[in-house]
Amino acid sequence: MTATHSTTLQDNSCQTIDAAAIRGDGPTAKAIAALAPELFSEPECSENTSAVCIVPSLAAALPAPEWTAAHLAAAVGDPLIWVVHEVQSVIVPLIEAGKPGRIVIILPAEEALGRAGDAAAGAVCGGILSMARTLSLELKRKAITVNVVCVDTGSCYEKPAIAQALRGQLELLLRRDSWITGQEIWVTDGTEAGRVRP
Repeated sequence: MTATHSTTLQDNSCQTIDAAAIRGDGPTAKAIAALAPELFSEPECSENTSAVCIVPSLAAALPAPEWTAAHLAAAVGDPLIWVVHEVQSVIVPLIEAGKPGRIVIILPAEEALGRAGDAAAGAVCGGILSMARTLSLELKRKAITVNVVCVDTGSCYEKPAIAQALRGQLELLLRRDSWITGQEIWVTDGTEAGRVRP
């Protein structure tokens, strides 16, 4: 499920400051890589980066009456386990080396807010939001920040200002001199306004 998407940075160097890796191979991960290519490192540099965007893939919507145990294990269990594995693969080497790190988990805004027929994806997003808040507390003393950005990628493609806002948010959260942690940030065209968040 893991893949790295990247483009060339300023000098193609593994030493480029604030170069980040993006983990994930679903449509949201590909959209983020396309919308903010200047933020991400070349593949050969990505394994050693201390700044990572983790972008889980979510299962297709399925109404609750049609759920089965196998479906829930795949639709809810698999993405959560994948995110935990990716987080561990980032933080363990950083903690062992005594290095700071930046983790941004990116979720699709619509699923994070909740939509009819897609409660399984909502459960995944809710679990990740809660996990990220808890991890931010646990890892703060290790100088590792954890934040979640909920993105409406469709709006980013349609409205350049929203795409620019996304790039700005990611750049801020992934910077080595940024200490923002434990935040849930929404980059949309207002779809979350007035709605109760997880």
